[in-house]
Amino acid sequence: MAACLENAAHIGINVYEHIRRPKGHNELTPSPFYQSTFATTSLPQSILTELYDSVKPDLRPCSAQVKQPHPLYIDTLPFPSLRQRVLALRSCVTDLGDAGADGGEKIFDEEDFCRDIDADGIVCWGSDTDIGTGAPWDRRSWECRPWFLRKWWMVTGGPEGELGKQSRWWAEMRGEVFEEV
Repeated sequence: MAACLENAAHIGINVYEHIRRPKGHNELTPSPFYQSTFATTSLPQSILTELYDSVKPDLRPCSAQVKQPHPLYIDTLPFPSLRQRVLALRSCVTDLGDAGADGGEKIFDEEDFCRDIDADGIVCWGSDTDIGTGAPWDRRSWECRPWFLRKWWMVTGGPEGELGKQSRWWAEMRGEVFEEV
């Protein structure tokens, strides 16, 4: 959680302002990257790199982050493909039920996903290690727990996705066998 707060501060959010919300104000903090004017515009990554050159490379927004309204927590995870997949799944519904506002059932349980992140499903290793930079905005500082990788394969990319490969590397650095998914 501290790593995500540090990343939020890096992209320009005063996290203490959002932590001290009035009682009953439960909605998630909105992303500062979302721009409704870009919602129907094609945005190549080179344009986004120029627009957000002050943001560390692993935290620079993908086009979906600029085009779709979403909560800040997504922006604080330094994995572009994970962010892209989460944003794609947030808008998907099935026609099997009536749980969603549009008559469909959500296929991505975002609350469960956030709970699993809070339960150390994804860990940022600090600068007290001899490997990695320890910087929360550097994807090399993060590891995904095998159970999280297994449960959330659709956003992590599974064992061959960027989080799976990074997690395998951390396990090998500790002399552990990475629990295959």
